[in-house]
Amino acid sequence: ACAPYLYDLVAFSSVLLERFAGLAAMLGLGLLGLPVVFQVIQRWDIVILFLGVTAIIMGSVVIIMSPKLLLFLKPLLTQLRLRVIFDRFARMQLVIAKLASDRQSLALSIGLSLLINLAIIYYQYLVAQQLHIAISYLALVVFTPILVIITLLPISLGGLGFNETVRVYLFSRIGLSIEESVLLSLTYTILAWLLSLPGGLMLLLDQWEKK
Repeated sequence: ACAPYLYDLVAFSSVLLERFAGLAAMLGLGLLGLPVVFQVIQRWDIVILFLGVTAIIMGSVVIIMSPKLLLFLKPLLTQLRLRVIFDRFARMQLVIAKLASDRQSLALSIGLSLLINLAIIYYQYLVAQQLHIAISYLALVVFTPILVIITLLPISLGGLGFNETVRVYLFSRIGLSIEESVLLSLTYTILAWLLSLPGGLMLLLDQWEKK
């Protein structure tokens, strides 16, 4: 009877660690994108948006790494009806506390997450090249943290629709036509669905077997 509980606990902890590593990786992308957004993008609306998103990500990482700061912000988050954020950050803190004695593993998780994100961005760059759409790899590095935070906003289910609209806006601001921007945005969305399909089917089969 204890085995399923331990399995669920390990799985839950893995998910929280993966989310924190992903958040830290987004901060890494934000820091990598700082010189790019000023020297390559040079669009002040995107610069402001990028700096705001990077600040949000950095603030989130700092709060997760500081239990005292999270407790200090608890009344404010509760008043703003953002208690769910407090709960999620608190759970992440528990997982990180358990890994405090193994900082090498934590750093490795963050580094691996950063490399995976850079590889995904390169895949997106290759997709654009196959569509004969001229967009730089560095521009995609800048856009990725923006799009990740946009997806988290409770505007639509999983950011569906809104995410694509923001992509079209960002692409059009760096010189792509509306047609190219829409085509590239929809292609990314459709490919993401197709790549997620096997995992979704495996999850459904796993839930069916448990029943």
